[in-house]
Amino acid sequence: MDAEAGDGGSACATEYADGHFPAGTVTFTLPPSAISSKHEIYLPDVQAAFPGVDWTAMDRLYIPAGHYSLLRLGNLPDRSALRPLVITNSGGQVRIGGFPSSYLVSITGGSHWVFTGRYDPTSGTGDAAFPGHRCAAYATSRGRYGIVVDDDWHEFPAQQRIGLGIGGSAHDFEVEFLEATGVGFAGVVAKNHDVALPIMHHMAFHDLYIHDVGSEGFYLGDTDLTTAVPYDHVAIYNNRVLRTGSEPLQVGQLGDGSEVHHNVFALGGRMWRSAFECGVQDGNTQYGQRNGVASVHHNTFLGATQSLLQAFQPVAPGDPHAVGDGVTFSDNYFASTRWLGVYLHVPAAPVAFSTTFEHNYFRDLAFTYDELYPNLAERAYIFGGSSTPNEPVILHANVWDGPWKLHAWGGTFVAPDGAFGSVTVSGSQHAPLAPMRFVDFGLPADTDYRRVEFWVPQNLCYDQWGTGTSDPAAPPPTYLNGTIVMYQRALYRLDAATSTGEPPDLFPAKWSALGLPADDVRQADASPYPGVGLAY
Repeated sequence: MDAEAGDGGSACATEYADGHFPAGTVTFTLPPSAISSKHEIYLPDVQAAFPGVDWTAMDRLYIPAGHYSLLRLGNLPDRSALRPLVITNSGGQVRIGGFPSSYLVSITGGSHWVFTGRYDPTSGTGDAAFPGHRCAAYATSRGRYGIVVDDDWHEFPAQQRIGLGIGGSAHDFEVEFLEATGVGFAGVVAKNHDVALPIMHHMAFHDLYIHDVGSEGFYLGDTDLTTAVPYDHVAIYNNRVLRTGSEPLQVGQLGDGSEVHHNVFALGGRMWRSAFECGVQDGNTQYGQRNGVASVHHNTFLGATQSLLQAFQPVAPGDPHAVGDGVTFSDNYFASTRWLGVYLHVPAAPVAFSTTFEHNYFRDLAFTYDELYPNLAERAYIFGGSSTPNEPVILHANVWDGPWKLHAWGGTFVAPDGAFGSVTVSGSQHAPLAPMRFVDFGLPADTDYRRVEFWVPQNLCYDQWGTGTSDPAAPPPTYLNGTIVMYQRALYRLDAATSTGEPPDLFPAKWSALGLPADDVRQADASPYPGVGLAY
């Protein structure tokens, strides 16, 4: 499909080596009594539920294989970095979702715990029959993780339930090697509204496969300033976040030491015709940072309907600030949007904070957002914002193609470099850029990613820009020839001139079934952006 070259890297990198976790000598498996007749594991205080267990010494908490409507693990213990509590599946796959329930997975409290579906026979985690993408088997990993959150589109497109929710002042934890799909709202949500214990930091999310969800892939932190302290030392890496209704990545209130790197965030805002907030969250990434030093590097940001990136710098009273605070976006690949490139939300009251974009690639940017919002106009530049920046913004050695200017703050198309108030631009290069090529995304190599979306029965957002509301009386959208839609878990391509209100599975004369995408989004060997995207 995408590429005929290479396997995209080492077939069994050291990240998959057995013995990843400290030896597990003290273990506990949830007993049958913990599972209700409604297929629920509901333990809001797991320590109180099993008072005979020594939660200070246990190395493994095993969840028995099964299909559950929900999983609730609350009041996890506080452990140490040298001896974390590893929570994993046992005896097969743990699947959560597909039944009527209030939520899917909720984990709260505790520290130094790991929630993992990793198969590791030496560490005693996971199951051999469900290895996920172990040894880079990305193309065959769908449905084969030890822990899968799959709501089977139970409430789609209502966009209500989330896949995995983490809160209750949990901190110093790790989530890895699991799949989240088919949920109406976000795949993973982590935020804390516990004012009594306003901490939630040192969080790591890696090697996750989040795909085909109704809203965000990741939703970490808050958009508004409701959190008492920033979420510092947040690590997000080597994740595949594909085909999301809203942004693949929405992070807010980040603090010092946070890092987002070597991820593929592809095909965001695919519910743009029928989003829960019309015209507001149908881009690729929202990034918000309050203070400290953080970096976003070597990621693939592919496909947006509104903007490829919205960056916020919220100013919270009482936050410490220092010279050198800021975020650096470097060595990222940004491509394929219907309207905006990078939109900076400039704070009214500046603090010591800089935003740097260095050695990034921008390609395939075009204005087609007026298909849904006819009153919007093209903004023929990549970098812009809510106002003129009043804090340092540095653009250095970025490469872009297409007809848009690099930025909106001065200069010309052919001469964008210079000093423009708080903005410094240098080393810019306008040059043709080749598309990123994947081992096997499951789409034709010449796909126009703007024309891949979820099939929806109504154009609920038509002409609703700025209101955040939808029109319940809206007619069905008219899809045009060549559009590729995700419907009932499979891809379909429209071969007829148009289709209006015709579910793809019921109109095979118009819609060709393309099957399930492989989602091996490692770069192919011949791809011209070395080191960008998945790390292994």
